[in-house]
Amino acid sequence: MSLALLLLGAALAGPADRALGLSDAVGTAQAADAAHKAARAGARLPRQPGRRPLPRAAAWTAVGRLEVLDAPVLDAARGALLAERNAPAVRARAAWALGELSRGRPWAEVQPVASLLMDAMRQPGLDAETAYAVVEAFGKAYPPHSHSFDEDLAATKALNTLAANQTTQVPPIYHVVLNRVLTLEVAVQLLRDEVAEARARPSPQALAEAHNAMLTTVRWMAARQDVLLARAGEDRARIEAAFDALLAALDLPDRRLVLLLTWSLGQVSTEPAFAALVGERVGRLRADDDPLVRMVSAWSLSRLRAALPAREALRATLLSDEADARVYALLALTQADPAELDVVQKLWAVEPRP
Repeated sequence: MSLALLLLGAALAGPADRALGLSDAVGTAQAADAAHKAARAGARLPRQPGRRPLPRAAAWTAVGRLEVLDAPVLDAARGALLAERNAPAVRARAAWALGELSRGRPWAEVQPVASLLMDAMRQPGLDAETAYAVVEAFGKAYPPHSHSFDEDLAATKALNTLAANQTTQVPPIYHVVLNRVLTLEVAVQLLRDEVAEARARPSPQALAEAHNAMLTTVRWMAARQDVLLARAGEDRARIEAAFDALLAALDLPDRRLVLLLTWSLGQVSTEPAFAALVGERVGRLRADDDPLVRMVSAWSLSRLRAALPAREALRATLLSDEADARVYALLALTQADPAELDVVQKLWAVEPRP
Protein backbone atom coordinates (compact mmCIF):
# COMPACT_ATOMS: atom_id res chain seq x y z
CA MET A 1 0.00 0.00 0.00
CA SER A 2 1.37 3.43 -0.90
CA LEU A 3 1.82 6.21 1.61
CA ALA A 4 -0.62 8.35 -0.37
CA LEU A 5 -3.36 5.76 0.09
CA LEU A 6 -2.53 5.46 3.79
CA LEU A 7 -2.85 9.18 4.29
CA LEU A 8 -6.04 9.32 2.27
CA GLY A 9 -7.57 6.58 4.39
CA ALA A 10 -6.43 8.29 7.57
CA ALA A 11 -7.80 11.64 6.48
CA LEU A 12 -11.20 10.20 5.62
CA ALA A 13 -11.17 8.13 8.82
CA GLY A 14 -14.43 6.33 8.14
CA PRO A 15 -15.10 2.68 9.05
CA ALA A 16 -15.17 1.62 5.42
CA ASP A 17 -11.88 3.35 4.71
CA ARG A 18 -10.28 1.65 7.67
CA ALA A 19 -11.61 -1.74 6.64
CA LEU A 20 -10.58 -1.45 2.98
CA GLY A 21 -7.46 0.66 3.36
CA LEU A 22 -5.34 0.57 6.48
CA SER A 23 -6.38 -2.95 7.43
CA ASP A 24 -4.58 -4.23 4.31
CA ALA A 25 -1.23 -3.34 5.86
CA VAL A 26 -1.91 -4.11 9.54
CA GLY A 27 -0.12 -7.25 10.63
CA THR A 28 1.72 -7.72 7.35
CA ALA A 29 5.37 -7.45 6.42
CA GLN A 30 4.59 -4.07 4.85
CA ALA A 31 3.15 -2.60 8.06
CA ALA A 32 6.50 -1.52 9.52
CA ASP A 33 7.60 0.13 6.29
CA ALA A 34 4.25 1.93 5.96
CA ALA A 35 4.36 3.04 9.60
CA HIS A 36 7.91 4.39 9.25
CA LYS A 37 6.99 6.35 6.12
CA ALA A 38 3.88 7.78 7.77
CA ALA A 39 5.82 8.66 10.93
CA ARG A 40 8.50 10.46 8.94
CA ALA A 41 5.82 12.39 7.08
CA GLY A 42 4.09 13.30 10.34
CA ALA A 43 7.33 14.42 11.98
CA ARG A 44 8.43 16.66 9.10
CA LEU A 45 8.34 20.26 10.30
CA PRO A 46 7.36 22.91 7.76
CA ARG A 47 9.45 26.01 7.24
CA GLN A 48 6.54 28.12 8.39
CA PRO A 49 4.95 27.13 11.74
CA GLY A 50 1.43 25.79 11.39
CA ARG A 51 1.66 25.22 7.63
CA ARG A 52 -0.12 22.16 6.15
CA PRO A 53 -1.04 20.52 9.47
CA LEU A 54 -3.84 18.27 8.16
CA PRO A 55 -1.72 15.89 6.03
CA ARG A 56 0.81 15.53 8.86
CA ALA A 57 -1.94 14.93 11.41
CA ALA A 58 -3.45 12.34 9.07
CA ALA A 59 -0.06 10.64 8.89
CA TRP A 60 -0.17 10.12 12.66
CA THR A 61 -3.66 8.69 12.37
CA ALA A 62 -2.16 6.12 10.02
CA VAL A 63 0.66 5.38 12.45
CA GLY A 64 -1.79 4.82 15.28
CA ARG A 65 -3.70 2.24 13.25
CA LEU A 66 -0.76 0.30 11.84
CA GLU A 67 0.11 -1.26 15.24
CA VAL A 68 3.85 -0.78 14.82
CA LEU A 69 5.69 0.49 17.89
CA ASP A 70 9.47 0.56 17.47
CA ALA A 71 12.41 2.95 17.72
CA PRO A 72 11.84 4.76 14.39
CA VAL A 73 8.19 5.42 15.24
CA LEU A 74 9.08 6.61 18.75
CA ASP A 75 11.85 8.89 17.49
CA ALA A 76 9.52 10.47 14.94
CA ALA A 77 6.79 10.87 17.55
CA ARG A 78 9.24 12.57 19.90
CA GLY A 79 10.18 15.06 17.19
CA ALA A 80 6.56 15.82 16.35
CA LEU A 81 5.20 15.96 19.89
CA LEU A 82 7.93 17.99 21.56
CA ALA A 83 8.38 20.57 18.80
CA GLU A 84 6.83 23.70 20.32
CA ARG A 85 6.44 25.38 16.91
CA ASN A 86 4.49 22.42 15.56
CA ALA A 87 0.77 22.84 14.96
CA PRO A 88 -1.45 21.67 17.84
CA ALA A 89 -3.39 19.39 15.48
CA VAL A 90 -0.18 17.51 14.61
CA ARG A 91 1.13 17.32 18.17
CA ALA A 92 -2.24 16.14 19.47
CA ARG A 93 -2.53 13.48 16.79
CA ALA A 94 0.99 12.22 17.48
CA ALA A 95 0.00 11.83 21.15
CA TRP A 96 -3.17 10.01 20.11
CA ALA A 97 -1.13 7.60 18.01
CA LEU A 98 1.13 6.83 20.97
CA GLY A 99 -1.89 6.06 23.11
CA GLU A 100 -3.35 3.74 20.50
CA LEU A 101 -0.04 1.93 20.09
CA SER A 102 0.10 1.33 23.86
CA ARG A 103 -3.08 -0.72 23.99
CA GLY A 104 -2.63 -4.33 25.06
CA ARG A 105 1.18 -4.21 25.21
CA PRO A 106 3.36 -5.20 28.19
CA TRP A 107 4.87 -2.46 30.32
CA ALA A 108 8.38 -3.10 28.97
CA GLU A 109 7.18 -2.01 25.53
CA VAL A 110 4.97 0.82 26.76
CA GLN A 111 7.41 2.38 29.24
CA PRO A 112 9.23 4.47 26.57
CA VAL A 113 5.86 5.79 25.41
CA ALA A 114 4.87 6.79 28.95
CA SER A 115 8.24 8.52 29.42
CA LEU A 116 7.78 10.48 26.20
CA LEU A 117 4.28 11.54 27.21
CA MET A 118 5.58 12.69 30.62
CA ASP A 119 8.26 14.73 28.82
CA ALA A 120 5.44 16.40 26.89
CA MET A 121 3.54 17.11 30.13
CA ARG A 122 6.56 18.96 31.49
CA GLN A 123 6.72 21.36 28.56
CA PRO A 124 5.72 24.94 29.38
CA GLY A 125 2.89 26.45 27.41
CA LEU A 126 1.37 23.21 26.18
CA ASP A 127 -1.79 24.15 24.29
CA ALA A 128 -5.14 22.81 25.47
CA GLU A 129 -5.70 20.53 22.46
CA THR A 130 -2.32 18.83 22.84
CA ALA A 131 -2.62 18.68 26.63
CA TYR A 132 -5.91 16.78 26.34
CA ALA A 133 -4.46 14.31 23.84
CA VAL A 134 -1.30 13.77 25.90
CA VAL A 135 -3.22 13.03 29.11
CA GLU A 136 -5.67 10.76 27.28
CA ALA A 137 -2.78 8.84 25.70
CA PHE A 138 -1.07 8.56 29.07
CA GLY A 139 -4.27 7.08 30.45
CA LYS A 140 -3.99 4.32 27.86
CA ALA A 141 -0.28 3.73 28.44
CA TYR A 142 0.32 3.98 32.20
CA PRO A 143 -2.63 3.02 34.49
CA PRO A 144 -3.28 -0.47 33.05
CA HIS A 145 0.02 -1.66 34.55
CA SER A 146 1.31 -2.12 38.10
CA HIS A 147 3.87 0.43 39.28
CA SER A 148 6.16 1.22 42.17
CA PHE A 149 5.65 4.17 44.51
CA ASP A 150 8.47 6.07 42.78
CA GLU A 151 6.94 5.49 39.36
CA ASP A 152 3.52 6.70 40.53
CA LEU A 153 5.14 9.75 42.14
CA ALA A 154 7.00 10.62 38.92
CA ALA A 155 3.80 10.21 36.90
CA THR A 156 1.84 12.39 39.34
CA LYS A 157 4.52 15.09 39.25
CA ALA A 158 4.36 15.19 35.46
CA LEU A 159 0.57 15.50 35.58
CA ASN A 160 0.90 18.19 38.25
CA THR A 161 3.30 20.19 36.08
CA LEU A 162 0.94 19.99 33.11
CA ALA A 163 -1.99 21.22 35.22
CA ALA A 164 0.08 24.05 36.74
CA ASN A 165 1.10 25.22 33.26
CA GLN A 166 -2.42 25.39 31.85
CA THR A 167 -3.75 28.92 31.49
CA THR A 168 -7.32 27.67 31.18
CA GLN A 169 -9.18 24.90 32.97
CA VAL A 170 -7.40 21.57 32.83
CA PRO A 171 -9.02 19.03 30.50
CA PRO A 172 -11.60 16.85 32.29
CA ILE A 173 -9.66 13.73 31.31
CA TYR A 174 -6.88 14.98 33.60
CA HIS A 175 -8.87 14.17 36.75
CA VAL A 176 -9.89 10.76 35.40
CA VAL A 177 -6.28 9.74 34.75
CA LEU A 178 -4.95 11.34 37.93
CA ASN A 179 -7.39 9.41 40.09
CA ARG A 180 -6.21 6.16 38.54
CA VAL A 181 -2.63 6.92 39.57
CA LEU A 182 -2.99 8.79 42.86
CA THR A 183 -2.90 7.37 46.39
CA LEU A 184 -2.85 9.31 49.66
CA GLU A 185 0.85 8.51 50.14
CA VAL A 186 1.70 9.74 46.64
CA ALA A 187 -0.38 12.91 47.12
CA VAL A 188 1.38 13.67 50.43
CA GLN A 189 4.85 13.16 48.98
CA LEU A 190 3.96 15.23 45.92
CA LEU A 191 2.81 18.07 48.16
CA ARG A 192 5.89 17.86 50.36
CA ASP A 193 8.23 17.94 47.39
CA GLU A 194 6.46 20.79 45.62
CA VAL A 195 6.21 22.89 48.80
CA ALA A 196 9.91 22.32 49.52
CA GLU A 197 10.79 23.39 45.99
CA ALA A 198 8.60 26.50 46.20
CA ARG A 199 10.08 27.41 49.57
CA ALA A 200 13.65 27.04 48.31
CA ARG A 201 13.01 28.79 44.97
CA PRO A 202 9.70 30.69 45.10
CA SER A 203 9.36 31.23 41.36
CA PRO A 204 5.90 31.61 39.79
CA GLN A 205 6.26 28.14 38.27
CA ALA A 206 7.24 26.50 41.58
CA LEU A 207 4.40 28.25 43.42
CA ALA A 208 1.90 27.19 40.74
CA GLU A 209 2.99 23.56 41.07
CA ALA A 210 2.74 23.74 44.87
CA HIS A 211 -0.71 25.30 44.53
CA ASN A 212 -1.92 22.52 42.26
CA ALA A 213 -0.38 19.83 44.48
CA MET A 214 -2.30 21.29 47.43
CA LEU A 215 -5.55 21.19 45.46
CA THR A 216 -4.85 17.60 44.43
CA THR A 217 -4.38 16.52 48.05
CA VAL A 218 -7.44 18.38 49.30
CA ARG A 219 -9.65 17.00 46.54
CA TRP A 220 -8.46 13.45 47.17
CA MET A 221 -9.21 13.75 50.88
CA ALA A 222 -12.55 15.51 50.38
CA ALA A 223 -13.74 12.79 48.00
CA ARG A 224 -12.86 10.11 50.57
CA GLN A 225 -13.71 11.95 53.76
CA ASP A 226 -16.14 9.31 55.02
CA VAL A 227 -13.64 6.50 54.40
CA LEU A 228 -10.85 8.41 56.12
CA LEU A 229 -13.06 9.16 59.09
CA ALA A 230 -14.14 5.53 59.42
CA ARG A 231 -10.49 4.49 59.48
CA ALA A 232 -9.24 7.42 61.56
CA GLY A 233 -8.07 5.12 64.36
CA GLU A 234 -6.05 2.62 62.37
CA ASP A 235 -4.93 5.13 59.72
CA ARG A 236 -4.12 7.97 62.09
CA ALA A 237 -0.46 8.20 61.03
CA ARG A 238 -1.39 8.47 57.33
CA ILE A 239 -4.06 11.08 58.02
CA GLU A 240 -1.78 13.13 60.26
CA ALA A 241 0.91 13.05 57.58
CA ALA A 242 -1.57 14.41 55.04
CA PHE A 243 -2.69 17.28 57.26
CA ASP A 244 0.92 18.04 58.25
CA ALA A 245 1.82 18.39 54.57
CA LEU A 246 -1.15 20.69 53.97
CA LEU A 247 -0.36 22.86 56.99
CA ALA A 248 3.25 23.22 55.87
CA ALA A 249 1.97 24.92 52.72
CA LEU A 250 0.51 27.76 54.82
CA ASP A 251 4.04 29.11 55.26
CA LEU A 252 4.59 29.66 51.55
CA PRO A 253 4.79 33.30 50.41
CA ASP A 254 1.69 33.09 48.23
CA ARG A 255 -1.46 34.86 49.38
CA ARG A 256 -3.76 33.02 46.99
CA LEU A 257 -2.55 29.65 48.19
CA VAL A 258 -2.94 30.61 51.86
CA LEU A 259 -6.50 31.85 51.27
CA LEU A 260 -7.58 28.79 49.32
CA LEU A 261 -5.88 26.34 51.66
CA THR A 262 -7.38 28.00 54.75
CA TRP A 263 -10.83 27.78 53.19
CA SER A 264 -10.21 24.17 52.13
CA LEU A 265 -9.15 23.12 55.61
CA GLY A 266 -12.44 24.46 56.89
CA GLN A 267 -14.20 22.27 54.34
CA VAL A 268 -12.42 18.94 54.91
CA SER A 269 -11.70 19.14 58.65
CA THR A 270 -15.05 19.73 60.33
CA GLU A 271 -15.11 16.32 62.00
CA PRO A 272 -13.59 16.49 65.52
CA ALA A 273 -10.92 13.89 64.66
CA PHE A 274 -9.67 16.09 61.85
CA ALA A 275 -10.34 19.50 63.41
CA ALA A 276 -8.05 18.61 66.30
CA LEU A 277 -5.18 18.23 63.83
CA VAL A 278 -5.51 21.64 62.19
CA GLY A 279 -7.40 23.94 64.57
CA GLU A 280 -4.37 25.32 66.40
CA ARG A 281 -2.44 26.09 63.20
CA VAL A 282 -5.38 27.78 61.46
CA GLY A 283 -6.00 29.73 64.66
CA ARG A 284 -2.67 31.52 64.29
CA LEU A 285 -3.91 33.17 61.11
CA ARG A 286 -6.42 35.26 63.07
CA ALA A 287 -3.49 37.59 63.84
CA ASP A 288 -2.38 37.90 60.19
CA ASP A 289 -1.77 41.40 58.83
CA ASP A 290 -4.01 40.77 55.83
CA PRO A 291 -7.69 41.39 56.68
CA LEU A 292 -8.80 38.97 53.95
CA VAL A 293 -6.72 36.19 55.51
CA ARG A 294 -8.32 37.00 58.88
CA MET A 295 -11.77 36.85 57.30
CA VAL A 296 -11.19 33.44 55.72
CA SER A 297 -9.50 32.10 58.84
CA ALA A 298 -12.46 33.24 60.94
CA TRP A 299 -14.83 31.37 58.63
CA SER A 300 -12.61 28.29 58.73
CA LEU A 301 -12.35 28.44 62.53
CA SER A 302 -16.14 28.58 62.78
CA ARG A 303 -16.19 25.28 60.88
CA LEU A 304 -13.43 23.77 63.05
CA ARG A 305 -14.92 24.74 66.41
CA ALA A 306 -15.21 21.07 67.39
CA ALA A 307 -11.53 21.46 68.32
CA LEU A 308 -10.65 23.43 71.46
CA PRO A 309 -7.77 25.39 69.82
CA ALA A 310 -10.12 26.55 67.08
CA ARG A 311 -12.76 27.66 69.61
CA GLU A 312 -10.16 29.55 71.63
CA ALA A 313 -8.84 31.32 68.55
CA LEU A 314 -12.35 32.24 67.47
CA ARG A 315 -13.22 33.55 70.95
CA ALA A 316 -10.05 35.64 70.87
CA THR A 317 -11.14 37.06 67.52
CA LEU A 318 -14.53 38.05 68.89
CA LEU A 319 -13.01 39.62 72.00
CA SER A 320 -10.06 41.28 70.30
CA ASP A 321 -9.71 44.75 68.89
CA GLU A 322 -10.38 43.53 65.35
CA ALA A 323 -10.71 46.68 63.27
CA ASP A 324 -12.26 45.21 60.17
CA ALA A 325 -16.04 44.88 60.44
CA ARG A 326 -16.02 42.42 57.52
CA VAL A 327 -14.54 39.76 59.80
CA TYR A 328 -17.53 40.01 62.12
CA ALA A 329 -19.93 40.21 59.18
CA LEU A 330 -18.53 37.00 57.77
CA LEU A 331 -18.86 35.26 61.13
CA ALA A 332 -22.50 36.33 61.27
CA LEU A 333 -23.05 34.70 57.90
CA THR A 334 -21.91 31.34 59.25
CA GLN A 335 -25.30 31.03 60.96
CA ALA A 336 -27.22 28.88 58.50
CA ASP A 337 -30.59 29.00 60.26
CA PRO A 338 -31.90 32.07 62.14
CA ALA A 339 -33.55 29.70 64.64
CA GLU A 340 -30.19 28.23 65.60
CA LEU A 341 -27.77 29.59 68.16
CA ASP A 342 -25.48 32.18 66.64
CA VAL A 343 -21.72 31.69 66.53
CA VAL A 344 -21.13 33.53 69.81
CA GLN A 345 -23.68 31.43 71.67
CA LYS A 346 -22.23 28.26 70.20
CA LEU A 347 -18.71 29.19 71.26
CA TRP A 348 -19.75 29.71 74.88
CA ALA A 349 -22.22 26.82 74.84
CA VAL A 350 -25.20 29.04 75.72
CA GLU A 351 -28.34 26.97 76.24
CA PRO A 352 -31.23 27.94 73.94
CA ARG A 353 -34.27 29.36 75.63
CA PRO A 354 -37.53 27.37 75.35
